[in-house]
Amino acid sequence: MRLFLLPISTRQTLIYCERVIEQQPAGATPSLFGRIAAKASKTATEGWAEWEAKPKGWKKQVTVYGNQLLRQIPHQEWALKGIPPLTAKRLTQLGEGQPKVECLYPARVLHASRVERVLEQLATERQPFHRKRMWQSAAVAPLMLPFALIPMIPNLPLGYMLFRTWSHYRALNGGRYLQALQSGKLITATPSKAIDDIYEESRRVLQFTPAESDLAANISGSSSITSSEGETLLLRPSDGKLIADVFNLPEMQIEIERAVEQVELALGAKHDITIEKKESLDRVWNSPLH
Repeated sequence: MRLFLLPISTRQTLIYCERVIEQQPAGATPSLFGRIAAKASKTATEGWAEWEAKPKGWKKQVTVYGNQLLRQIPHQEWALKGIPPLTAKRLTQLGEGQPKVECLYPARVLHASRVERVLEQLATERQPFHRKRMWQSAAVAPLMLPFALIPMIPNLPLGYMLFRTWSHYRALNGGRYLQALQSGKLITATPSKAIDDIYEESRRVLQFTPAESDLAANISGSSSITSSEGETLLLRPSDGKLIADVFNLPEMQIEIERAVEQVELALGAKHDITIEKKESLDRVWNSPLH
């Protein structure tokens, strides 16, 4: 297991977890829940891929709209879901001082003194949100059961609510495990020159100054930021492939691209709102009443 802290902007960062596949001991039998979850995941993945391969029709359209919904899920949630959940076995390992986890980060845009605080914020800030939404999704799911009466069409609303319940559960417990690792001083922060070089290239392309990149001293994973004042984008979507290729982690590319696109859209929307408010104030100020 290895972590990556990747600042997306001077206000937000992405945490990515490179997971090692855990080998089951010889003769070990997975739990009932584990077998059910694995079977459900395999069935859903294979079924979704089959529908996506359709040239047209309602099944194809479902996957188009479904993928659009998935892309709207906040990148923070995807990131926390990628961290192993806190289980009884892992809790025991933590008590034994295991595992030791390396966390790579770009020292040029994220000060070493801030890494621990960023990890803590990423681990804890969204836990109340995911706990609340997990129970809300679970409560709404039974209300979707009547859709099963529609002939020849799968109960997509129920499936989506169950997925959102599971997604929030995984994000909540991923955050708990990250918090436990950080609290146990089991994470070692390591500057990465390879990542730094990619950020330096982005700095030249995006034309943010070294002084602006120093604002990353205040970087966070906050999802509650409502102002874009002073916020600068630090990565491009294309940087996702560059970083993923360096570490031979192709699945990392999707996570980085999603995070950059979401932050970029949010910054654009906030900028448009700011301009609209300014124009409204100008119209009021220049009205005959003034």
